[in-house]
Parts: sequence; C-alpha cells; structure tokens
Amino acid sequence: MVMSIVGHLARHVYQGMRREASSQMIQRHLRMYLARKAYKELYCSAVSIQTGMRGLTARNELRFRRQTRAAIIIQVK
Repeated sequence: MVMSIVGHLARHVYQGMRREASSQMIQRHLRMYLARKAYKELYCSAVSIQTGMRGLTARNELRFRRQTRAAIIIQVK
C-alpha cells in the first residue's frame, strides 16, 4: 500500500515537472518570437531612414553639380 502511494506521488511530481518544462519552453519560444519581430521592425525602420538620407544626399549633390556646371558655363561666356 505504501509503495502505491509513493508511486502515485512520484507520478504527480513528474507530471508537474513536465508541465513546468513545457510552459517554460512555450514562454521561451514566445519571447524569442517577440524579440525577433521587434528587431526586424527596428531594422526595417533603420534601413528606410538610411535609404531616405542617401537619396537626399544624392539629390543635393546632383543639384550642386548642376549649379556648378551652370556657373562655369556663365563664367566662360
């Protein structure tokens, strides 16, 4: 009788340990998913800002070159 009670208790303890391990795994995967999602969003935002800034710089440089070329043409004549 004592052995069956000990076995019953051991089974319940083991089931509790398995549930806890399962819940920790689910939490770990959820946190990893959320962290990856936040990182990807931040990365895409940074890339968008960098793209816009590069385009702005390129347009400003082109405008400066055109003005310099026009000034040279005016000075030559």
